[in-house]
Amino acid sequence: LYGRDLLGTDVTHVGPFWWGADEEGATRAGLFPLAWYQDEGRSLGLLPFYWHDQAGESRSRHALLGLGRWQSDDAGHQRWILPLWFDQQRDEARDTVLVPFYWKRVRGDSADVFTLLGNRSVDPDSDTLNVYPLWWSNESAGSSWKLLFPLFWYGRSADERTLITPLGGRGWSTSGETAFVNVLGPLYHRSRSTRRDEER
Repeated sequence: LYGRDLLGTDVTHVGPFWWGADEEGATRAGLFPLAWYQDEGRSLGLLPFYWHDQAGESRSRHALLGLGRWQSDDAGHQRWILPLWFDQQRDEARDTVLVPFYWKRVRGDSADVFTLLGNRSVDPDSDTLNVYPLWWSNESAGSSWKLLFPLFWYGRSADERTLITPLGGRGWSTSGETAFVNVLGPLYHRSRSTRRDEER
């Protein structure tokens, strides 16, 4: 029930209560295994509700036996409140999740956002926006397309343009070299090309 210099650590204990000093003379004490105070408060805990540790630039806080966690260091941070929320950043990568409503993913210059209603993706080369289940689109420097289901699809590639609807479609080039018109698929189709000097 009582002891001194426990395992050579200059700790005195009476039952589960213990106290002493560390190598630098700072006070440390606790109630094994539920509570402790060390390193002038840099390490402190009251289980199962809360504990934290700090060592240099690394800091961590925990709540409710790990259901909540906040940790940070030179490389980034990691935080969560289980099972709903999670946020982690490491250098140029970051993920943020709110289950089941939201997820944001960042990798350098690229970012993706997903929700129950749609998603958005952006990077140096392209931009995507979708609103489920009706609107879908993607755009880049050389091409793009847009879909409003089931009303139309519109695409662009270089100077070519194409529009398709349930009633038919139309295509053309901004230079005027090619064009086509379509009504109800096989019922009517007309196209022309000034490059090939033909029309049908």
